[in-house]
Amino acid sequence: MRVRTSKSSALSTAGAVVLAASLLVTGCSSTKDKKEGPTGSSGKELTATDRLTEAKKVLDGTPGYHFKLQGTDVPKDSSGVLSGEGDVIAKPAFKGTLNVQAGSLAASVPVTSVDGKTWAKMPFSAKTTTINPNTYGAPDPNVLFSKDKGVSTLLPQTKGAKLGGKLRDGKDIVQEITGSLPGSAIKAVLYMGDGTGTFSVKYGLTDDNQVRSAQVIGPFFKGSDKTRYDLTFTNYGQTVDITAP
Repeated sequence: MRVRTSKSSALSTAGAVVLAASLLVTGCSSTKDKKEGPTGSSGKELTATDRLTEAKKVLDGTPGYHFKLQGTDVPKDSSGVLSGEGDVIAKPAFKGTLNVQAGSLAASVPVTSVDGKTWAKMPFSAKTTTINPNTYGAPDPNVLFSKDKGVSTLLPQTKGAKLGGKLRDGKDIVQEITGSLPGSAIKAVLYMGDGTGTFSVKYGLTDDNQVRSAQVIGPFFKGSDKTRYDLTFTNYGQTVDITAP
């Protein structure tokens, strides 16, 4: 038996086929053109080096943040910082605690840095006095958090920067970036090492280029190239009142 097809029915079927094909092509095009990472003002996807340059701008531009430093495999006979934590504002100014080691002596020292000076309450002292942190093998917070000489300057100095995997940081996903830094940069900023050698680095950046973490491994101390320092940056945008004691 022969089935007759009306002209309007045939046109309707043809239209449906064309529409489906159009949707299929559009879907494929959207998938192909979708960017896999953040883009710059030009719309071009940012490279690892671009991301680190943007991360410096973000860190320098925030009113404040919380900072933490943790050392691993610090030689027991060395003099230097073991760990530290505190709040930073854009003056720059810092208020927190540094855990330092001088030979066999280790101590937790409350520190305030503002207006180019640093105050600390040293062990066995009843008073808070001005100090030079470099004397104790610790970085000066007035330099460490400055825009032109501080930790943010390490980001764009990173050599051979490469995008790695992505990891979860609380509610955010961070992009891992690896590379290396020259010993001269580490010495200038962290006041550790002898200014030579190469340090491996690994950063974690959010999609809006907030650097959340930085891991640095290398010859911070003579005779050891495995010492590691982990830096974390949280609470972007916070402001706290930091004044001289």
